[in-house]
Amino acid sequence: MEKKITWKEAWHDYTTNFFRPKAPISYQMYDKHKMIVIPFAILLLFLWIIYAFTNELYTEEFYKLPIDEQHRLEVWDSFKMALSYLGIFSLLMLAGFTSELRMFNKRGKSSLAYLVASILSIVGGIIYSVLMLKYNMKIQFMIVLIPILTSSLMANTDYVRKIKKKGWQE
Repeated sequence: MEKKITWKEAWHDYTTNFFRPKAPISYQMYDKHKMIVIPFAILLLFLWIIYAFTNELYTEEFYKLPIDEQHRLEVWDSFKMALSYLGIFSLLMLAGFTSELRMFNKRGKSSLAYLVASILSIVGGIIYSVLMLKYNMKIQFMIVLIPILTSSLMANTDYVRKIKKKGWQE
């Protein structure tokens, strides 16, 4: 049975190897890295929820505007919301990116599909948002959400969860 990894060791490994995607990693360390990112994720999610609930609050003056002006403002708010969403999920992906690449390297698997899906989900979301703004249309968030969730499903989390159930057999 392996020695338990402390939070101090995990934090040290996370910070010293953040820019070293080929550095070795254990399954336990990968699991601890995921736990290190959780407070950051909760903070970002909390900030996004505050922004989301305060962004599209319209006053009575808004409803007195012409319909075209109302639509233009709603489209602009939709665009700002999509960019904030993409920004937050980009930061969350970046926080765990090196750990994912290190785990792909440990498993001997190519990380190319994960890299392509991650980059395309962010770039595609930005392009989609800009096009919807250009064509004066509200953004459908499911089109932005699905690629990001797809890249998160391609991560090593499920594989490491199976290893954890077996008792961390390296």
